[in-house]
Amino acid sequence: MTWRRCGSWTVGVLAGLLGLTLLPTAARASAGLKPSEAPLVAVGQHYFGNISHAYNAGFQRAADLWRLPPLLTSDAITVAWNATGPSLCLAQDVDDYSWGESLCNGSSQNGVSGSGSARSVINVKSATSAGYLEFLSSCCGEPGSYDFTVESIQHAIGVGLAPKLHMRTSAVLTASANLSNGLAVPDGLTFYLTATWGKTGSAQYSATSGGGSMSFPVSLPPETISQTVTFTVTRPVDAQYLAAKSAALKVKVARPKTEPPVRHRHCRRGFHKRRVHGHVRCVPKRHHHRH
Repeated sequence: MTWRRCGSWTVGVLAGLLGLTLLPTAARASAGLKPSEAPLVAVGQHYFGNISHAYNAGFQRAADLWRLPPLLTSDAITVAWNATGPSLCLAQDVDDYSWGESLCNGSSQNGVSGSGSARSVINVKSATSAGYLEFLSSCCGEPGSYDFTVESIQHAIGVGLAPKLHMRTSAVLTASANLSNGLAVPDGLTFYLTATWGKTGSAQYSATSGGGSMSFPVSLPPETISQTVTFTVTRPVDAQYLAAKSAALKVKVARPKTEPPVRHRHCRRGFHKRRVHGHVRCVPKRHHHRH
């Protein structure tokens, strides 16, 4: 038998004898019976709970509370969970004195399917630093077990293209991207600019964010001259951010700029025309003397 210390408890491990698997410390955290007692949830960590206690003071149903990290407007919280009885919802901007009267004020109640499992996506209505997952008994403190993992908390991105009416086939288009709280997106995020024209014409360009903006060098084929090209900026969904797409921007492609024709003029007596640095000028004639 070997021993190791875990927190304030000494745990005996009978390796290979009982086949005992210890759960991670965070997974054994106890849910809170009110907001001030709720433990902070870590994304990706698996947690277990059991509503076996009497109903919370001042509230006619048993409830377990788990605190979430700060949330932004339009965030998407994805929770994979299993339960035998409890339902799941979001509460926000509550404290120990108000949460009982603000049941599930951040979302509707979510239930599990017939298999007892579900993956629920909760959309955040408004930004909050006091958001809680609530697991609720069906009635009057009726016991029920559950386990869950917050798989992701994805932020929404707003993206838009700078207005433009006309452009050449070679140009630079700029766009900006912000989070729902108005702050610029982090530097280094990749965005894609898609150009479409006619029935089948298309091209795609990419750029990375810096200070909340992106610059896309665009090079369109000659066939787009005198046509209207539609541009959109997109970014695919990932573990941290929801998919983003800008409003369409329609731009007329102008003809290439042509050099003005050379104006021919007569030179005064003693001068003749010569091209100097690409321009036609009148320069003095050189006289050759015979010896």
